[in-house]
Amino acid sequence: MFIKNSPKEDYKYAGRTETIPQNLNPDFKGLIKLDYYFEKNQYLLFRAENQDDGGKTDLIGAVEVKLGTILTSPNS
Repeated sequence: MFIKNSPKEDYKYAGRTETIPQNLNPDFKGLIKLDYYFEKNQYLLFRAENQDDGGKTDLIGAVEVKLGTILTSPNS
C-alpha cells in the first residue's frame, strides 16, 4: 500500500500485508497503521500482486481511494 497527501505528490510506501501462497480467496490478517488527519485528503493506492514460487511478482490490479472515503463508508 502507498499513501500521498495531495494529488500532486508522489506516492510513498506505507506497508504491505503478508504473502498468502496458493489461495484464490486469501484472508489477510496483517495491519498497516496510518495517521489520519481530519479534513485533509489522504490518497491510498492498493496493489494486488501475484508472487510466483521463484519470487517474481505480477501486478493483478490496483485501486486508488481517499482514506476519508473508507472511514466514512457504511459499516466501516
